[in-house]
Amino acid sequence: MTTFAKARIPFASLSIAVLLLFFLCIYGSYYQGDSVFTSPDETANYFFATKVAESGMPLAHDSINVGSPGIVHPRSIKINADGDLVPNSFIGLPLYYGMAASALGNWALLWLTPMAAIIGALSFYFICKRLFGFVTAITSLLLLLILPPFWLYASRGMFHNVLFVSLLLICLSALMRAFDKSERGRNTFFIIAGLALGMAFSVRISEVIWVLILLGSIAMVHRRQLTISRIVSFIIPAVLVFTPVLFVNNELYGSAFTFSYSMPSLSDTLDTVSRTQDPGASWLQYFFPFGINLSQSLQMAYTYLIAYMPWYSLFVIAGMSLIFFNSIRSWVRRTLYSLETINTVTIPEIVYTCLFVIISVWMILYYGAFTFKEYIDPTKVLLGSSYLRYWLPILIMGIPIAVRGMLWVVSLWATRYQAAVTIFLVFVIVGLSVSLTVADPLQGLMQLQRHIETYEQVRSEVLANTPSEAVIIAGGADRFFFPDRRVIATLPASSSVAAEALAQVASQTSLYVYENSLNVDMVRVRELLSRSHLTTEQRAILPDQMNLTRVVPIGN
Repeated sequence: MTTFAKARIPFASLSIAVLLLFFLCIYGSYYQGDSVFTSPDETANYFFATKVAESGMPLAHDSINVGSPGIVHPRSIKINADGDLVPNSFIGLPLYYGMAASALGNWALLWLTPMAAIIGALSFYFICKRLFGFVTAITSLLLLLILPPFWLYASRGMFHNVLFVSLLLICLSALMRAFDKSERGRNTFFIIAGLALGMAFSVRISEVIWVLILLGSIAMVHRRQLTISRIVSFIIPAVLVFTPVLFVNNELYGSAFTFSYSMPSLSDTLDTVSRTQDPGASWLQYFFPFGINLSQSLQMAYTYLIAYMPWYSLFVIAGMSLIFFNSIRSWVRRTLYSLETINTVTIPEIVYTCLFVIISVWMILYYGAFTFKEYIDPTKVLLGSSYLRYWLPILIMGIPIAVRGMLWVVSLWATRYQAAVTIFLVFVIVGLSVSLTVADPLQGLMQLQRHIETYEQVRSEVLANTPSEAVIIAGGADRFFFPDRRVIATLPASSSVAAEALAQVASQTSLYVYENSLNVDMVRVRELLSRSHLTTEQRAILPDQMNLTRVVPIGN
């Protein structure tokens, strides 16, 4: 009798536990302590999570913005009517992470998303096991853990996306347990599912439409098992968990139903492009706020969902084609020829695949119309692209369908070769995923680590050469210095407004310019300063031959 058998520990469960613990360490090892982040979103979320831990609210007051155009703030942060720094994103993550940090300390902040990712992956395993069986479930679990966008954003823990999908997977897994007739205490699982759903909407309320489509489909399938008490057990916890977001919205933005994306910054001017809805716009634009751009959506979907990871997408296409072909063939045999049905595809597989197609179409149309400017060269296809993190639910939902395609490919070989083919496929997929996630020359984790080391050197030099109350015109390098120094990331498009704002800042505190290639137009900055009889003088030469200059009166 083996040691595992003596201890009554199932070998499969122990293997899954070891696998999840290994990836928890992998995801959590990206950041070591407090660090400069490589994204303004990460910087803002970390900053506001610490504010929640300190004061209970995701905001910070800065008197320098009161009564001015409010230009002193980094990207992903806005200024409200009271001059407070407030999130320019969903507030669920900083709220929940801040509460955790208040109990555990700020060291925990960078481990919370890796932990959520592991719990979400385990929930995904349970979902796949109940729908498709153990083999598909264990394979899907491994593919999820090494899925490049999932791995990347589970490691870069201050983004919303992995936390959102993990909470949604927890919700769906709990619902499956709730609808299982063999489970005891089924109402408890409805409560857990409702709590997870409310948290997920707090993290990304923009996903509400397709999530409701998914939940409505589940309700239709299990309509005979639904009772008033079960519906209430699900809805009430979700509402209770989401309600604090409305109170925080009211405190931050002046209205419970005003979210950060719908609130203009005080630095917005008439020259800024408005993205508000036209009162006479089609009802369709309330569901697709950026409209529908079919050609661009299809192009981006092909670029990021098919061409970027072909070893994954080809298996999804093969699995989806196989499921639909077999279901149609079974229907034809049963309906037209009254023949015995060939059970090569199950009802759960058909329903799951149909939902996958519906949700994919929705999300491709919704996010495909967006245009993101995330890299100096807009033609580059990046692992860190917003398309991949917004389409993460599509990629995750397609995994068991891809496994179906892989199993079909393996079945084409003679029995004596199937083990070798399986091992070969596993090595190829794991190797390609690791290579893309870790070693990608533009945005792989190793390259991002090198960027962070450079950013930390620059930050140390700038902090040593500027007083603590200084404001730095930093452009896209704002994340290097904030919150240790106040920063100006963007200037109003109106030159008169921008010049006046810079003069006001310079009259209140020392003003510096970090001259760099990240969106700092030095020609324009000098022209704006000259309007107020200001100029710059050399302060320090930084790594990579960047300059730190101080704003002083002309002739000083």
